[in-house]
Amino acid sequence: MSTQNTEVENPDIRLAPIFAGQLQPAGAPDSETQAATEVLILKVKQEHSDGLMQDRNMRKEYADKIYVLVKIWLIAVGVGLLLGGFGQAYDFFALDDSVLVTLVGGTTLGVIGLFATVAKYLFNEKRII
Repeated sequence: MSTQNTEVENPDIRLAPIFAGQLQPAGAPDSETQAATEVLILKVKQEHSDGLMQDRNMRKEYADKIYVLVKIWLIAVGVGLLLGGFGQAYDFFALDDSVLVTLVGGTTLGVIGLFATVAKYLFNEKRII
């Protein structure tokens, strides 16, 4: 037999540390690995908590902004309708019917669509598996 590769010829040399208690089985991590794992788990939980807090703060801020935008828009449309109606009756402001339909229909639908899209994004509950 050749003596060049003793590891292949004598497998007990490779297994000696296991039998001497120097290596642990794969299923039981050492204390350093467990500590590092616990630190990583705590960091992940903290990041998740920080993300939830940031989402909550953004929801508060943008919910108020969306409400103000929609409120101002609906007031502006109402004022436009009143001016169109009373302006024609008293001859001081006149809007064509097609302009009123466009004002009320198209742009209001756009604002409500914007409101719905942003609200769905902000108040969508993310499930974490």
